[in-house]
Amino acid sequence: MEDQVKKVEVSDRLFKVIAILIAAILVNIAVGLIFRALDRDLPREMSFSGEGRAVVKSDVAVMSFGYNASGGNAKVLMGESSKKVGSAIEAIKKLGIDEADIKTTRYSLTPQYDAYGKPSGYIFDESIEVKLKDFEKIEKVLDEAAKAGMNMVDGVTFRLDDPEAALSEARDLAIENARKKAEAVVPALGLRLGKVLYMYEEQFPVYSEKDDLGAGAPVEYAYPTIEPGQEEVTVRVNISYRVK
Repeated sequence: MEDQVKKVEVSDRLFKVIAILIAAILVNIAVGLIFRALDRDLPREMSFSGEGRAVVKSDVAVMSFGYNASGGNAKVLMGESSKKVGSAIEAIKKLGIDEADIKTTRYSLTPQYDAYGKPSGYIFDESIEVKLKDFEKIEKVLDEAAKAGMNMVDGVTFRLDDPEAALSEARDLAIENARKKAEAVVPALGLRLGKVLYMYEEQFPVYSEKDDLGAGAPVEYAYPTIEPGQEEVTVRVNISYRVK
């Protein structure tokens, strides 16, 4: 009888040990599966930067010039300026420049005071801006402006009339640059390159100012040879990829 009781106790203990081992194995498997599932769902990403540059020739010249005078009668100053600037605009139009490419950029009357704070007169400024695609007309425009009485030239700015094509080219090069970096680095780390998650872009100025005439230079000075040169359009991107 005692032997039977001992056998039952041993069997019961053995069953409990086996049950515990099985439960531990099942828990371990379950935990592993959970962690694997979590690892697959975790968003893993890497970011790569790229830069692209497109060099293009400037195709637009923007000129700015005007009339500046001082005196005690504001009405006389404005009338004098209106006559001279109007004469300049009409002469420029006769060169074949569209009215849409001529605009007033400054019309200013500033009171002046003496040492005692009393009004002493006025300074009047009026400026116009002219956009040219035919660079051969630059000196002709300046010549007509000088003949009309314009006494200030603010400079010549060369730029791109439509920078989108150059920006698109630079952007494509920047994206390609970032992609090549990703394709080189990610496999080297034992990972696989996935889809693009997002991209940031930074653009740099697509025009530059070349004040060949000198800011504020009187137009009666000799006109130099003007070279528009080329513009460098730069785009930088930062692209984030999913990696597996």
